[in-house]
Amino acid sequence: MVHCYQYNGEGKTPGGLIEGIADWVRLNAGYAPPHWKKDADGDWDGGYQKTAYFLDWIEGRYGDGSIRELNEGMKDAEYDEHIFKDVTGRKVSKLWTLYKEHLEENK
Repeated sequence: MVHCYQYNGEGKTPGGLIEGIADWVRLNAGYAPPHWKKDADGDWDGGYQKTAYFLDWIEGRYGDGSIRELNEGMKDAEYDEHIFKDVTGRKVSKLWTLYKEHLEENK
């Protein structure tokens, strides 16, 4: 259902981010399956629960509405990773590094 209300940066948004946003909504609605776990192996846009938990961390760190703003930024413009900097003030690569550090510190 989320995909019906989701923007795709004029078809240029990575599939992992599309699926990650959908699963972020699922996570925040309380429908995360019990087998989901937070991990930072691989890339931030690996999709599904990996990206969902990363987005959840962004929302918690940069404020309520951050992921909605990220989605909105893909409405009328071609996707560009710079959108993360527009929303958070940081590049997505730096956010991913900070997220990995956060997971390590909170094991």
